[in-house]
Amino acid sequence: MLISHVPPTLPPLVTNSLLLPALSLSTIWAILLPNVKRSIYFHREDKTNSEDSDDTIAVTDTKDVASPIPLKKTFTEKGVIAYKFLKKDFLAAYTNLYVVKWSIWWGLGAGCYLQLGIEPRTTRAEVARNISEDSYGLIFGVNTLLTLLVQTLITLVVVSSTGLALGPRQQYMVYGGYFVVLGGVFGIFAIKTLFFKKAKDEVLHDPRKYT
Repeated sequence: MLISHVPPTLPPLVTNSLLLPALSLSTIWAILLPNVKRSIYFHREDKTNSEDSDDTIAVTDTKDVASPIPLKKTFTEKGVIAYKFLKKDFLAAYTNLYVVKWSIWWGLGAGCYLQLGIEPRTTRAEVARNISEDSYGLIFGVNTLLTLLVQTLITLVVVSSTGLALGPRQQYMVYGGYFVVLGGVFGIFAIKTLFFKKAKDEVLHDPRKYT
């Protein structure tokens, strides 16, 4: 990471002594939390298949009225259902070229922004507009993973001793050039999009010019 001034840090022993109790308490607190009755993937019903589902049995009472009683699903069955919903949301998002475009832009741009200690939010709001609310966690998680992979690659190449191990001034130049290239590519695609949009509008308003 680009550092122009290194602040004083605590000794590793002190840092570990503070982190270990905090992490331990957080883990214990998470274990003691009550189980959730509903969640996006592991406790969600598929409404499309609810009528044809085999997960209920009919019990006839004294009035001969069938009452469906749900059967408790096993962990494996819950995993299969969760995988089905995950796959459905993943494909719904990443088969949308608009989402793919902004996800790539998010990963490449945010990866270097994080390297500089800045967190961009514009691309995140743009992606959220084109996916369902239930898939926010999944898609944002995948894109964040892509962002961290880009940041890790930049760190290995630019900062680490196994890479170029550049100083602060050289890092500024590399990161500046990186964003110039990204901005140029983004500008080219933006101009292309505007050009085709203008041509399409002209065809719609005066189709005789193109026949």
